[in-house]
Amino acid sequence: MVQTTGAASRHSDDEPREWLSRSDFTFGFLSIGIPAVLSVLRLWVEAGGDLQTTLLLVENVPPLNLVASLIATATWFVTAVLVAVFAVGGVLNASDRNLTRGRLFLVARWSSRTPPWLKVVTFVMAALTWQILFLPLLGLAACAAFQVAAGRSLRWPLLVGLALGLVAYLAILWPTLSAARTTHEYRVIALLVIPAFLAVVVAGPLLPKLVLPIAIFAHVAAFCFFVWAGIPLITEPVLPLSVVVQQTPAADGDDQLRYLRGHVVNVDDRYITLLRENGGIQYILNDEVVARFLCPASEELPMYGKLNVHGFRVEDSVLRATGRRIRPAAEMAPACRAAPYE
Repeated sequence: MVQTTGAASRHSDDEPREWLSRSDFTFGFLSIGIPAVLSVLRLWVEAGGDLQTTLLLVENVPPLNLVASLIATATWFVTAVLVAVFAVGGVLNASDRNLTRGRLFLVARWSSRTPPWLKVVTFVMAALTWQILFLPLLGLAACAAFQVAAGRSLRWPLLVGLALGLVAYLAILWPTLSAARTTHEYRVIALLVIPAFLAVVVAGPLLPKLVLPIAIFAHVAAFCFFVWAGIPLITEPVLPLSVVVQQTPAADGDDQLRYLRGHVVNVDDRYITLLRENGGIQYILNDEVVARFLCPASEELPMYGKLNVHGFRVEDSVLRATGRRIRPAAEMAPACRAAPYE
């Protein structure tokens, strides 16, 4: 009887450890394995799903270029997933200290087992790579993840200081908010203002009856966000978008100019290999190339016009905005906008 009880206790002790090891594996797959899978899928999608074109891209796209492209375009996505996990996990951990109640608290387990330094690094990377428009949401997530600025637990001197901080925040953003109101960009106003006020009360435990519903909703919402944000990443280009001007002789003796828009796959001593924007591979003789223009993709064009925060466009990240200050972007070439593409 004693031996049976001992075996049962050892089995019950090993089961949480086995579950935690599976949780760690899942967390590592999401943070490391998913970006690697995205890299392969991006080449396949950019090839239009054609196997031979995909093999051509794999042959000519260096791994370093692929990694650089992924870091430049997907860092915000990886940090957004991790920030969401830490924020929801921080709230759930504050609401329920006993994390062995059920397996619905998966994000809470991940958050509690993540070293604080990794959380700090994640939030710093997010602050550098997220669009300025979403930085207030990052501040809200930081308050939830690290459980700070809980308004219900502060004394009145700290509440007064917090109110003054909010007033200073609104004063800094007032020119941007006024411009957004003039252009009816109410989404910009909501994203810049509402998270700042929610950050005051987001920390602290939830009501006991709300813990389980919010835990379930958080997992479903995280999965939906992962799909919604991950699909556009797969379609992000890996190769530079260009317009190549080709000069070919015509039957009447006059040279004919052709404007070919697409992604340059390879350039050798004889040919330029172009992945056409409307599909297919085209080889262009170097002797027939008159000009080549580097063009921005549609995702790089400003969505909110000239809305900015003290000179930084709201669509830019801190890194991109700093880069624009150091080396301002050149005007878009007319061939990128009005060329009669073939």
